[in-house]
Amino acid sequence: MTVLNVLQPETPDSGTATKRAHADHRRIKLMLVEIEKLQDEEALLDKLESLADTLAEHFAFEESPLGYFAELMESQPHVHSKIDRLRTQHSRIRSVADELIQEARLRIERRREYERELAELLHLIRAHERAEHRLAQDAMLIDIGVGD
Repeated sequence: MTVLNVLQPETPDSGTATKRAHADHRRIKLMLVEIEKLQDEEALLDKLESLADTLAEHFAFEESPLGYFAELMESQPHVHSKIDRLRTQHSRIRSVADELIQEARLRIERRREYERELAELLHLIRAHERAEHRLAQDAMLIDIGVGD
């Protein structure tokens, strides 16, 4: 279960922290949709880094003494164990996001290195083919005498 799935809809008497949390959740949901649509690795990395920053700020807000969780526990003390589970999920989410960001950076660097190596291979093959072509032309132009 994710943080986004356990939240109650905003009500007219919701506190300030609750309103901010719901706004954050809407923004995070939009970011998730954007990420799912991305194909380009570099654009994906940018969005993942932005998401990680947004989540860090959001989680810090939720867990702060005047944040969303504090507001919930004040109005609904029975949710304490659920909030503890959500805090644990925050830690796991941050860890997985950081790992994926590092993996994306490595993949991009590996892809760039691969592209450099591929370009070098193509250059070597073209140079080789040009040399062979010149050799064949030179051989046709040079009159190699045949003995009498």
